[in-house]
Amino acid sequence: MYFKRNEPYRYSFSQPVPSRIKKIPSNQDDSFSNAVIVDVSLSGIRMEVENLFLEDGDRLQLEFQLLNQACRAIGSVVWRKGQEKRYSYGIRLDYDEQYQRQITDLLKRLARGGN
Repeated sequence: MYFKRNEPYRYSFSQPVPSRIKKIPSNQDDSFSNAVIVDVSLSGIRMEVENLFLEDGDRLQLEFQLLNQACRAIGSVVWRKGQEKRYSYGIRLDYDEQYQRQITDLLKRLARGGN
């Protein structure tokens, strides 16, 4: 059986990466919420959020930095876990060739030690 967590270029962070997320379309004055990215791959992100409940299928705009490079992505919630005020989410990313090249390069650099 194949598991997404075994896909190439998946990187788990020792310290979660701060990020900002926003539901699209947003009903809350286009405000962003804070989140942290636990791991990232070419096709998805696992993140944790406090005080923001998202449904499977919700569309999100994500902003984060890896190795001092700004990254922006659009994705959809595919799973969630958690209780009360803290949730973990699996986000499947919609990406174009430019994003795929950028994230591939960043993940390779992270795997080599962040140079």
